[in-house]
Amino acid sequence: MANHIHNIARGVCRRDDSVLLAWHKKQQYYFLPGGHVEVGESSAAALVREIMEELGLAVTCGDFLLLFEHAWKNGEELQHELTSVFDMELVDADAELESRVDHLEFRWVPVAEITTVKFLPGELRDPVVYAVTGKSVPHFISTMR
Repeated sequence: MANHIHNIARGVCRRDDSVLLAWHKKQQYYFLPGGHVEVGESSAAALVREIMEELGLAVTCGDFLLLFEHAWKNGEELQHELTSVFDMELVDADAELESRVDHLEFRWVPVAEITTVKFLPGELRDPVVYAVTGKSVPHFISTMR
């Protein structure tokens, strides 16, 4: 059985009362934009690179918000994810959201709607809402305890 550890960087980007989310067209769920960190790359640099690759937009990576640890089975393979979540800002706050990736759309989702849409992983839903509304965000969340 092959095992995989995913090192991921994601960003919380706010505009007014909305958050920038990625929409997976085929699997029909929202998630924080970002992606895998490459070997020798910092998490912050990976976030900036991933947004440029997927949206063609420049971003600045702000403060570290939290680390999320999660494990699950994909068939017979054990998957393990370590996700660093950062504050993030678009350099051009009014830029159009045009995905460069066929299976994804990017949308501004009102914070009030985040609790009503399918958002994965679900454990990050409340921390995202907290970050946007100025509440204290836990610095570590694990589904493995």
